[in-house]
Amino acid sequence: MLAPVCREWRDRPSGVGVTVFFWNTQSQGFISDRHYVACMATRRSFLRRSGVAVATIGVAGCSSVFGGSENETTDTPTETGTETSWRNSESYIASIRRNIQGRPVVAGDLVYVVETHGDLYALDRESGSVEWRFEMDGTVQAPTVTGDVVYTGDYGPGATSNEIRESNGTAYAVDRHSGEAIWETDVSGMPLNTPVVRDDVVHYAALDDGVHTLATEDGAQNWSHTFDQGSLFITEPVVMDGALFATNRRGVFALDLAAQETYWTSDPIEYTNDPLATDSDWLYVAATTGVKALSFDTGDVEWTGESNGTPQDIAVADRVYTCTSNPSEVVAFDPAMGSKAWGESITGDPAGLLLDDGTLYVATYDYTFNTGRLHVLDTEEETLASEISFTVESEGELEMGSPPAVEDGLCYVGDAAGNVYAIDIDDESVHWQTTPHEATPTGDS
Repeated sequence: MLAPVCREWRDRPSGVGVTVFFWNTQSQGFISDRHYVACMATRRSFLRRSGVAVATIGVAGCSSVFGGSENETTDTPTETGTETSWRNSESYIASIRRNIQGRPVVAGDLVYVVETHGDLYALDRESGSVEWRFEMDGTVQAPTVTGDVVYTGDYGPGATSNEIRESNGTAYAVDRHSGEAIWETDVSGMPLNTPVVRDDVVHYAALDDGVHTLATEDGAQNWSHTFDQGSLFITEPVVMDGALFATNRRGVFALDLAAQETYWTSDPIEYTNDPLATDSDWLYVAATTGVKALSFDTGDVEWTGESNGTPQDIAVADRVYTCTSNPSEVVAFDPAMGSKAWGESITGDPAGLLLDDGTLYVATYDYTFNTGRLHVLDTEEETLASEISFTVESEGELEMGSPPAVEDGLCYVGDAAGNVYAIDIDDESVHWQTTPHEATPTGDS
């Protein structure tokens, strides 16, 4: 991982055209400024740090992509102090446009993926062929598939981060078979997080606004709620027992859906940037130093499971599992008290994990070898069962973009250049690899 651990090599010569080197503490080696720029455009150092492609939370010197003056629009990165101008350039937005960082969603014979500043695609599960493409302005989390409908939302139009920030996004319901829009509803803010469908409504958490609740039938807006403490949402919401739980940079919020009002707000929790997880007892949050378990009723922290690295994702069963960066490992906690049950080192920077029938799947990216890795862990044996390596087909040595999805022996992941991979878990090989934005949908051929 580069962002919080990269530092400039101070003894370099200065001058135009000179390559700048940085020290990567994970690989214990120097990397060039080209690799550093690629790092800054990837999920770990920017998108994952905020959960959205429009704001960061000031970790380790990473500035907001909307930071700085609106006049700062240079097309190339220069010194660290003008990073915000690079992030407000058309070339920067173009560099992350095709990043697939939302988890692929498998439904029937199709796999659904969405680009950060691009489109929604349906891929054939067995062949990887693009069945259809739905044009939109991108999002950073997975769509939701319920019945015959795909629900998602986007940023709104814009070629630079300032232009995007001044726009509002759109919530979509798309026919999952044909790729045709069922309805489109413009909302305030940017509905970037994975929508949650309950009964006849769909809930969207929107960046820079709040929660929008729309009718699943026609997209009519039933009601909206803005939190007094701010609405910079950085995770998808969780809905259960008549309440909606969500996080922003200030902590966790609980919204009573019937009363449409906040009934608790947690104390500030640093770095709540990953999806919430739940079981029957607690609400789990990824924090800087570990996993925190919160009370559903009050938002109080009941326990903290400390980790050596920063958690990047959470999964819950008989244990509470997380994958961390710096160092890269998988950690299991006892859900009763938060004590560490076991841990296993992994290779590369984690993009996320999936727990499926007692098996943990963790997708990582190894910067040193430009290699994607799928780690398969047996939770009963508490060991690494296999590690599958595959070449990431991207220019600039970008990383894996998405957490994994698994169905019928195939694992699906996306990378930062817009490629999607199906990994055969048993054969430990790439079943197929496709680049959706370069393909012609079968319906158009």
